[in-house]
Amino acid sequence: MQEISPSLARTILDNASKGLWIVTGSSGVGKTSWCVKAVELVRQAGLFAGGILCIAEFDDGRKVGIDLRNIGTGEQRKLGTRQSSTDNGIRVGGWCLDEKVIDWGNKILRALSNRDVVFIDELGPLEFELGGGFHAGLSLLSESRYRTAFIVVRPKLIDNARSRWPHARVIEIGEKLV
Repeated sequence: MQEISPSLARTILDNASKGLWIVTGSSGVGKTSWCVKAVELVRQAGLFAGGILCIAEFDDGRKVGIDLRNIGTGEQRKLGTRQSSTDNGIRVGGWCLDEKVIDWGNKILRALSNRDVVFIDELGPLEFELGGGFHAGLSLLSESRYRTAFIVVRPKLIDNARSRWPHARVIEIGEKLV
């Protein structure tokens, strides 16, 4: 996992103008872990950090679940599990996602405005291709209701994100800054 260098941390924390950072990297490289560390740095600097993180749950080294964490309160709810034939919910990419938890995530995102640093982990096919999922995050970003924002986007969707937000800077976990 790419560490947050002191110079990157300072750049992020000193960014007085609105800044949008796209955090990307291959599956399992540590994008969420990177965001967790960035939240800690933001808080240590005395700034507000808000938004959502998708925290993986593992069993014997296999990813079996995803919890959604409200960064502002620390509360977590079960967002998804590996699909089975009996699951109810939104099915995407081998996962079954709880619609009520997605609604909760959207409520969290709608409540954010002009905060110091916003995190959205993650925006994926539900948001970019189907207009669902954490759609409130797309609105928040399009309306520039943040000072600085970090969004996690899968590499295969980076072009979608760049076309929506051409001013965004990209942090590729495991690679140099772009």
